[in-house]
Amino acid sequence: MMLCMGSVLQNRHLHTLIQIKQSISGRGVTLSTMVFDSTFTGYTAYLFEQVEMTMRHVTQSAFKSLFLGLILAIIAGQVFSKDIEAKPMHYDMPAWFKSSFLDIPVDVDEARSAGKGLLIFFHLENCPFCAHLLKDNFTSGSNKEKIQRNFDVIGIDVKGDLPMVWIDGKNYTEKELAKKLGVFATPAVFVLGPKPEVVKKVMGYKKPDEFMALLPFKGK
Repeated sequence: MMLCMGSVLQNRHLHTLIQIKQSISGRGVTLSTMVFDSTFTGYTAYLFEQVEMTMRHVTQSAFKSLFLGLILAIIAGQVFSKDIEAKPMHYDMPAWFKSSFLDIPVDVDEARSAGKGLLIFFHLENCPFCAHLLKDNFTSGSNKEKIQRNFDVIGIDVKGDLPMVWIDGKNYTEKELAKKLGVFATPAVFVLGPKPEVVKKVMGYKKPDEFMALLPFKGK
């Protein structure tokens, strides 16, 4: 499943969340047969279908409720966090992001040698909240310089097929790694420490001040 954190549109988001809850609790509503009027794009419908497919594999009601609560909380947080028009939006990775062979242990070593940490930016093509997180923190704004001084950043396409090596030493494609790490929504930023290890996960769009507060800067 892959859900863009900007996929729920503004006018009918509450109604949509109720429908998602009904679908998962077995009340006869299925996401794939929901009526998507002009408030929803086909892109949004596709993303919601990914939620449904994943939930089919969650059989125990307690875990299903927990997973549902997590999805609803994150979606609701994105809907109200910023007035972003939730429709597919093209964006490019910032030019200063690291050009990597995607051997992540090597990238961790190189970042450590430069006195930096390493951020892995998981993104989905045309995800509007990915676009805005990049714009607000990595391509412009007061956060860009501080992040650039303190971190190397590598972009990972959650549906991509590029081969890569993760910190466990195993080989994956981009999409295989996203699945392994439970990246069910974008954007997602993983902070890697020098061991190497994942020391922080930032899921979904965050306002610039909140995003910076979540990153582990040296001396913080």
